[in-house]
This record gives sequence, C-alpha cells and structure tokens, in this order.
Amino acid sequence: MQVEINTLTAKLSTLTRQHEKTCTEVFQVQREALFMKSEKHSAEAALAAVEKQLQELRAESGRVQELHQRIEESSSLVRERDHMSCRRRCSD
Repeated sequence: MQVEINTLTAKLSTLTRQHEKTCTEVFQVQREALFMKSEKHSAEAALAAVEKQLQELRAESGRVQELHQRIEESSSLVRERDHMSCRRRCSD
C-alpha cells in the first residue's frame, strides 16, 4: 500500500509540474495575444492616418493640376496678346 501511495504521490507531483508549466505557457500566449492585439490597433490607426493623408494629397494634387492648367491657359493668352501686339506694332 505504501508503494501505491508513493506512486500516486509521484504522479501527483508530475501532474502538478505539468499543470504549472501549462499555466505558464497559457499566460505567455495570452500576453503575446494582448501584445499582438495592441500592435494590430496601432497598425490600423497608422494605416487610417496614412489613408487620410493620401486622400488629402490626392485632393491637393487635383488642385495643383487645375492651377497648372489655368496657368498654361493664361500663358497661352498672354503669348497670343503679345503676338497680336507685335503684329500691330510691326504693321505700323
């Protein structure tokens, strides 16, 4: 009977160590999961900020292109006026 008690005590000790090891592993996995969740939220926030910035830059690019087109049109008008002015002076 003492042998059986010793065997069961050894098994209990082994199971206790395995349980502690498992609990430690679970705790580490949970901690890593929380860290990853935090990293995910940070990455999502950064992505949202970059997407907003990209949208603003696209809008600004559109405005710049529109201004460039207006400048080109104005430049053409000025060249036409200068050309006509030169013709009048040269005809006189």
